[in-house]
Amino acid sequence: MRSILFSPGGGKISGGDIVVQSVVEDFEVEPSSTGFAACNIRMKVIAKTVFYDSTGKVIWEKPEHSDWEMRDYNCFSGDAFNDALTDISTQATFGVIGETFKSIGRSRAMHDFLVAKNTKVPPVVVSSPLAVDDANLPPYRDDGYAIVIGIDYGGRADIPSLKYASADAKKVYDVLTDRRYGGIRPENAVLLLNNDATRSGIISALRKRRTWDGYVYVYYSGHGAPVAEGTRMKDAVLVPSDSVTADPDSLSETAIRLSYLQELIDESKAKGVMVALDACFTGGGKSIVAKGGKPIVGMLMTSELIKAAGSGKVIITSSAGNQQSWEDDSELKSGIFSHYFIDGIKGEAGDDAWVNVDELARYISDNVPKAAHRLKGQEQVPQVIGRGDFTVSRNWEKARILDTELAKTKLRSAFEGGYITAGQLSRAPDAVNGKERSKLLDAFLGDRIGAKTFGELY
Repeated sequence: MRSILFSPGGGKISGGDIVVQSVVEDFEVEPSSTGFAACNIRMKVIAKTVFYDSTGKVIWEKPEHSDWEMRDYNCFSGDAFNDALTDISTQATFGVIGETFKSIGRSRAMHDFLVAKNTKVPPVVVSSPLAVDDANLPPYRDDGYAIVIGIDYGGRADIPSLKYASADAKKVYDVLTDRRYGGIRPENAVLLLNNDATRSGIISALRKRRTWDGYVYVYYSGHGAPVAEGTRMKDAVLVPSDSVTADPDSLSETAIRLSYLQELIDESKAKGVMVALDACFTGGGKSIVAKGGKPIVGMLMTSELIKAAGSGKVIITSSAGNQQSWEDDSELKSGIFSHYFIDGIKGEAGDDAWVNVDELARYISDNVPKAAHRLKGQEQVPQVIGRGDFTVSRNWEKARILDTELAKTKLRSAFEGGYITAGQLSRAPDAVNGKERSKLLDAFLGDRIGAKTFGELY
């Protein structure tokens, strides 16, 4: 006997299951008072718990109405809408499920059934109401490799700590190894967080890419630092977790120079290389200065820190050489650059179901400066060196939504089931094929809401 939690259209019912079916009861989206770009989404659900015996007969059932759950999100981000929708539907369901399961123990019918079977109420094994059947996911790719690094510097009195660097890196790793998005096999991806992100660990991971002949994606979130010669900045470094900051020479020797990273990229035999650096080198923001060193304010750069390395090799930095890179506590709970990098590789950067490097670079370049100005009142302009039309990620959910034949079949099924009207059925294909897409329709086609809810709200 097992317990499952699922939403309409997700999961299969077997004998002996305890099923919690969460259905949206009410749903609202409206502007939020917290800011120009903020919207508020509100939802309450009916969570109906049903227990089936081994023959599929209903032994006990109980519906519960949740309280309103609400979240603010960025109106201009489809991913933010999806995340907020997932979050509040899950929270609303879990808000009532505890009391519902207590009721099982008070039910006479359940008591008699369990006594007869000499068993106990099983523990609840919950999965997301929006979970996807693993068998329906696309396969892993065999030509992708990733190195993902994030360092917060917690416990280092000599280095200012960062709040979101390791969390951002973990999100990037999760997206790149998710079959719906990056599709990189976990065995072909390296994740180095905090104390594991030592100089030797990072260099070892970077050197491995010499044997990789596919597509290589490198992401780093942490501090950078300038390397100065007199009043001129001649190089910059990425700061591993075990760097020594006692003086500029020690830092330079125990960090990783951008010029070394440039050499590795130049020498790479990979079909495509993308490096994303959420760090800056000014001596402020996501940057440090060794004791006795100077920030680059007022300095002259002897040359560009990173140069173009040929077709198919792209480096994206989170800010210009004289700017800081920022984390945001108020809304994004992330590095600003990393937030849009993650959104981009989850599909927001692509016009269709695939995201290539050039599209990702444009998406980041368009959104980061506006967010930095709005959230921090500062300039932060990502820099893109090189060009690449190779793929970074795919958006499986968007691919399903863009499949017009699948959409028509799903809509026709909803009509035949009495969930939508003939008028809704006739106008939905225009929304499927048009440029201005309905988020509610996309939520239905992506199995994030059921047919009944779609019919009531569309």
